[in-house]
Amino acid sequence: ARQISRQLRRSGYGSVREIALRGDQYRVVAVRNNGALVRLRLDAYSGEILSVRRIGWVGSTVRPAPHYRERDPGYSIQFGWSSDN
Repeated sequence: ARQISRQLRRSGYGSVREIALRGDQYRVVAVRNNGALVRLRLDAYSGEILSVRRIGWVGSTVRPAPHYRERDPGYSIQFGWSSDN
């Protein structure tokens, strides 16, 4: 865990919040120097960063994004009655 934290600090991450080993990958939640909260996957053997996903901002009241993303269909339908007629 200490080596991962040190490596991420050298790569531009201010602090590391969580580190979990899952199989042959580390799952890490860290904070970038710009305040972005990110979820990273690292190779457990080489330490190579496999993926980075922003999940929010430090100090934000908005909850971090879930692992999936809801798709916006690009249209909406609204039903209602107007009392003006």
